[in-house]
Amino acid sequence: SWSYDGSRAAFFYEEGFYGQYDNTHWSENDVCGCGIEIDGLNTKIKFWLNGKYLGTAFQHDTFVPLSTKTCNLLPNGPRTTFFPGVTMQYGSDPSI
Repeated sequence: SWSYDGSRAAFFYEEGFYGQYDNTHWSENDVCGCGIEIDGLNTKIKFWLNGKYLGTAFQHDTFVPLSTKTCNLLPNGPRTTFFPGVTMQYGSDPSI
């Protein structure tokens, strides 16, 4: 899975986090957007915060930000399917 945690301003891909959008954090009443540009080998995942484009977080077959790990956005080839997911946090404990 691929994600951006705006509470901690961190990217997640597989086992860990690798980069940040200029330390941009979201807060109460913010609106976060995520878009997936599915275009074969040019597949990308992008994020927005309150309508402001934050940038491309992940791009197929390129390095994950601030890492030496290559991002594979097509683990099942061209038939890879994508499903949105949301996590919620109440208070300061993300496990609640």
